[in-house]
Order: sequence, then C-alpha cells, then structure tokens
Amino acid sequence: FKEPSYEQLPEDDQNQRRQGSRFAVLLVEDDPMHAKIISRILRKTAAAEVDVASSGEEAVERLCSAFQADGSDSVPRLIMLDLRLPGMSGLDVLVRIKSDRQLRRTPVVILSSSDEPLDIERCFEAGANAFVTKSPNHDEFCASLSRIAGFWGSECQVAEKPSLN
Repeated sequence: FKEPSYEQLPEDDQNQRRQGSRFAVLLVEDDPMHAKIISRILRKTAAAEVDVASSGEEAVERLCSAFQADGSDSVPRLIMLDLRLPGMSGLDVLVRIKSDRQLRRTPVVILSSSDEPLDIERCFEAGANAFVTKSPNHDEFCASLSRIAGFWGSECQVAEKPSLN
C-alpha cells in the first residue's frame, strides 16, 4: 500500500479542494501508514480536517466526548472506519454508532482490504453508508476516497429511519 500520486487527480477534485470549506472527519485506522496516506488524500482532495483514532475504543470515546463537551457541533461530519481493528472491531464500532440516538445520523464509510460479499453485506445491514475496498490500485483508491468525502462533505445528511409504529 503506497502513497498515490496527487498530481494525477481529476481537475474537478482539485477545484473542489480550492473552493470548498473544510469539514471534520474521524478516521479510525490502526495502521499508522494507512492513516497517514488516507488523511493526506482527504486533506488534499476534499479539504477535510482529519482526526485519527487508532482503535475502536478510542473512536467511541472521542465520539461520546464530543457530545458531552460541546454538543453536536464538535461531532465529525463523516466517520471513515477500518473494518479490521484490534480489540473492538470496526463492525462493533459501527453498530455502536448506529444504535446511539445522537450519533446514528453521522455517515460511516467502511474502509477494508476485504472485498468478501459477507463482510460488505454485514456492514450495510449494520448501517454503513458506503464501503470502500483498500484497492492495490492507488489512483483508484484515491479517487474513491475523494468522491465519497466530497459527497459527504457537502450538505448531505443521513435521514432518520422512519418509525414503523
């Protein structure tokens, strides 16, 4: 997994970066090199302000603290979550986020080296908003992250599920 070339980004992504405002992303990634690469991609292509948590437990703690300290304004607009984490798995973190009344509308994008249909299905069933495979094609991976962050960095929001009662 090596760093992609930013000079080869589509012109639209570069223009969006110059014109857009910064938005908060919580990246949950235990591999320091992957965290560095993904953070750099998000900063350069989507004007994101990236905060990195290296474990599921740390991510949950930060999200809970964000509501207790400052209210919903300090909660990230997007969570990018590695599926395979030591201790609390990414799927466990996702379930925790989507079951929390205050957090469930925060979009969660799963990042994984797995492209197993069962992993993907479980993530969407648990409430993931997107699933991105950490592709060995770095330009493709960079473009995928840029598009997703650009989409969620705009005014898009996750709708509340309608009550069936």
